[in-house]
Amino acid sequence: MKIKILIIFCFIGIFGYGQDHLFPKQELSQYDINPTLEYKNDSLFIVINNSLKSPLRFQIYTDNEIINKEHHLKDTLLLAPLESKTLTYYIPKLKNINYTFETFIGNPLQVIVPNEIKFPFPKGKDYNIIQGYNGVYSHNNDYNRYAIDFDLKVNDTISSVDDGVVIGVIENYKHGGSSKLWRDNDRSNFITIYHPHSGIYTQYGHLIYQGSLVKVGDEVKKGQPIALSGMTGFTNISHLHFNVLVPKKGQSFVSIPITFENEIKGEDLKIGDTTKH
Repeated sequence: MKIKILIIFCFIGIFGYGQDHLFPKQELSQYDINPTLEYKNDSLFIVINNSLKSPLRFQIYTDNEIINKEHHLKDTLLLAPLESKTLTYYIPKLKNINYTFETFIGNPLQVIVPNEIKFPFPKGKDYNIIQGYNGVYSHNNDYNRYAIDFDLKVNDTISSVDDGVVIGVIENYKHGGSSKLWRDNDRSNFITIYHPHSGIYTQYGHLIYQGSLVKVGDEVKKGQPIALSGMTGFTNISHLHFNVLVPKKGQSFVSIPITFENEIKGEDLKIGDTTKH
């Protein structure tokens, strides 16, 4: 038995590193937010347009810490869904300064009212759990702690767990692997959906290349097909990585516990358990 286990783990290791030559150099974004900057008459004008149907946090800062501090550039600006704002900073004699901006989805102050959700696959289907809460393989950080992995096969249909709006799509990665390179640099295809009535966000990961059936801005219904499963990103088997998230101050998202319909709690789902509608 020990020999068999050793062979399995060696195979996984070989598979992971063997896929490193397929690792995509370009990191894709799930949405496009591109502020415009103009310096005129000793003033810096920044126009930020939130094109998402979700709250958005925006930060901009320079490589000059004095300017950052004097003008509070590192303060977080919160934009409502589809809101645009123009920021003006009086900064005389501005020369040769580089700007960096970051965006984070969601309003950390929004009240979260979690509700029961459907399983993320069509009615009549059943799938086994291959990783649950606090899984040692990849569910061991704040972002993924309460995620659940279902053993969907390549091209199996994924459905939305609740009514919501699509705010993020990545679908142009083609490969996956299980080495440290893949683990430390996310290169999976996934969809992010915002559910305004509850305040939660759901993510559906490891989609097949061009496997999204929806686009950013689409409104979706509970149970609606949204994607096709695959094995892109950090994985060595095809499956669906499903996660419920909420925004947190100072970072993007944190994972929260899940309750499915019929009072099925995510914490009770263990490896090997079968789930079905």
